[in-house]
Amino acid sequence: MIGYAEGTRDAETVRKVRPHASGFDAFAVGLQAHALYGLGWAEVESMRMNPDTGEFAGDVRVHDSMEASAHLEAFGPSAEPTCWMAIGYASGFTSAFVGRPCVYVETECKGMGCTSCR
Repeated sequence: MIGYAEGTRDAETVRKVRPHASGFDAFAVGLQAHALYGLGWAEVESMRMNPDTGEFAGDVRVHDSMEASAHLEAFGPSAEPTCWMAIGYASGFTSAFVGRPCVYVETECKGMGCTSCR
């Protein structure tokens, strides 16, 4: 819930401070903020987005996930993904950015023993 709210707030801020930026350039602010918050740095593997129609599809890999590292240190490997804050942030940011609900699903996670999160 906190990650989603923070992502939503950041997307609203981007619209205010970069009103004339192109779609991806404005969207990239969310990826940069994600890294600045210490949640890990994102590598966009593919993305299709049209903010005018609400279309969005993306495949993003996150390296150096703070959440996954903290989980591994505290509990060891997990059978399920552990990056709830990061997934919430990405879902909130994207939903607010494109104007319709968008939900990310973590399919690979460093907390599960993968090399990165996806």
